[in-house]
Amino acid sequence: MSNLTRSQRSKKNLEEINNPIRTYWYVILVVVLTLFSMPNLKADRHEGLEEPKEFETLKEIWDSLPKPTRIDPNVTTFVHGMGFGIPPEPVTYQIDRKRQHDTWKRTLKQCAPVSTKSALSTECVAALSEYFREEPIWKYSRLYYYSDRMGLLNSTYNEINRRHYKLPYGFDDYSIEQVPTWGDIFDGRLEQRAALFSRVSQDPQCLELSAFADAGIQEDKAEQCSAPEMYKYAAYLDACSTALQRLAVLTSPTRSSKDKYWGLDRFEVSKLLILEKIESAAGRDFAQESVEKGLLHASWVIKQCTVNPFLLQTAQRNSRTSPLDFAWQIKSVGNEELTQLIKRTHNVALRIAAKSGDERAIRSLPRLYGAIASDLLKRRPLLVHRHLASNTGGISEELDWHEQRRHRAKAYLLLKELAGPEIAQYEYDPSKLQVEIDYVLSGGDLRLPRWSHAILID
Repeated sequence: MSNLTRSQRSKKNLEEINNPIRTYWYVILVVVLTLFSMPNLKADRHEGLEEPKEFETLKEIWDSLPKPTRIDPNVTTFVHGMGFGIPPEPVTYQIDRKRQHDTWKRTLKQCAPVSTKSALSTECVAALSEYFREEPIWKYSRLYYYSDRMGLLNSTYNEINRRHYKLPYGFDDYSIEQVPTWGDIFDGRLEQRAALFSRVSQDPQCLELSAFADAGIQEDKAEQCSAPEMYKYAAYLDACSTALQRLAVLTSPTRSSKDKYWGLDRFEVSKLLILEKIESAAGRDFAQESVEKGLLHASWVIKQCTVNPFLLQTAQRNSRTSPLDFAWQIKSVGNEELTQLIKRTHNVALRIAAKSGDERAIRSLPRLYGAIASDLLKRRPLLVHRHLASNTGGISEELDWHEQRRHRAKAYLLLKELAGPEIAQYEYDPSKLQVEIDYVLSGGDLRLPRWSHAILID
């Protein structure tokens, strides 16, 4: 290992990220969240499937797809209204922000006007691919849009993995060796990755890592269980699910009772409200970019996720350590069942990757629990204290509010040591934690949960 600090290694790797990504030119009439077919599938499994179809508008795309579970167009998915403010800039710590900003400006020229009433052109899709392939996945953990009744809303709904709104990604995450980008998962190798998942998940030693049992991190299994590829596979399923849900939010009719918004969808209302409610030109530009990027990103991800024919490989397990029995579903499962099957497949892949030591998978876990938390307290104490401070569930559920704040102070001090006071103060406000900081600095005990009783709740 080199003598570079984690921060320096992070910057070095961010500079070197430049992976190619396959661009898909056609939108296909099938649900996303699909797994590619295995090479030995019989041809007669493909019979009766619809031919690819092109659409005139994003609304037509959405109407053609089976709807994700629990997405009701009449129910706004938000944490809370924040007035008519400006969406916060995602924390990414990218060192090439200027270059990416310039690339985005060129991309917008190819995609203008951004609208739910027009399809993405071939040139637009190509430009979006050039931009997003170098963007960090974690940067897109939230979707912002506007409501005339509640102002800026923060959509955090995700049925597959709830990590992103339980614990914001920060410098600690971006200081790892390989920050995941969209180019890592949409790299033209999804078919091979699906086949690899089939093999890995039938290996009893790898399968044991996916169980709820207190199996800690076993880095010696990383190669055997293809940890990096299992993370990418889980991230693919999560991304496709989230994109569908976000497109549902943005293309759904607004709930406004005002005549001027009647018949408009949430994306269109957001654009109008930005012009009406935000006074500064700079603020309007930033808000518009955030909302437009949310729509374009969801639409671009859906293009990467679609495939014909629709084959979903689902995993069933009779016991915790038995091999998985696979069944191939062809557009034959209902929405609730489909969501649960996708979620189960995602969880198997993510846990195998995390417990095999993949850093990206570890930081994508929605909550920490049991032996893996105990292992990480020794190896990644800052990450564990961030979880304990953030009420993410699992290990943090045993702590009361005051105890969580003490872990928050500990996380601040560890981050200050890792990255310096400026970054630490950006993520944590020490003025609101002074009592707890003094307590930690004076050697006060930090209560830890009973690791063996901390359970991951699906």
